[in-house]
Amino acid sequence: ESIFGLIFGSLNPEIEPLGDYLGNLRFYMEAFFERFPGGLEIIGPPHKWQLNCNWKLPVENMLGDIGHAPFLHGALVAPESDSAKEIEEFAVTVVPRAGHSAALRLMPPDTKAEEICNVDPFTSPLLKEYLVDIQRTVAERLTPLQARIKGMSLGVYPNLSLLWGQSTLRVSHPRAPGQIEYWSWCLVPVEAPDDIKAQ
Repeated sequence: ESIFGLIFGSLNPEIEPLGDYLGNLRFYMEAFFERFPGGLEIIGPPHKWQLNCNWKLPVENMLGDIGHAPFLHGALVAPESDSAKEIEEFAVTVVPRAGHSAALRLMPPDTKAEEICNVDPFTSPLLKEYLVDIQRTVAERLTPLQARIKGMSLGVYPNLSLLWGQSTLRVSHPRAPGQIEYWSWCLVPVEAPDDIKAQ
């Protein structure tokens, strides 16, 4: 079955319908995949790498450890930074169904559009302007609650992960006992101009 342009498959003939399997996680997936008019598309081939780990580890890593970034990646998100403070104040982990999760910052209703966009010091002024313009229209196309979501990560058991802030979609493939191959794709808005997609 397919949703948001993603194709899900299973070898289990008894598996429940995809909509039932995702449950209310669909609301959070929609906040990301439908945020941009026209949706998202993959650009380029996937990056692939091997990891020596249990097959459950990659999706578990994305299931909503909201304290992860300021401590594990302290060189990028220092615990005293504005970003870390924002995470501490507004981050929540949502588990609409066992195995699936979304980690996000639910920003207050009066938050400015530029504060909800996932931008960093390396974001060009042109890209930031594009993202802010889109953010101003999200509540009209989705819901006011979805417009307040500043996503971090999302996981769908057993092997799909979304890194919202980095616009990457990842799938882990078991290759041997204790070994997986991780595939990561870059996502961009379908209707964005080519120079925005490049950035």
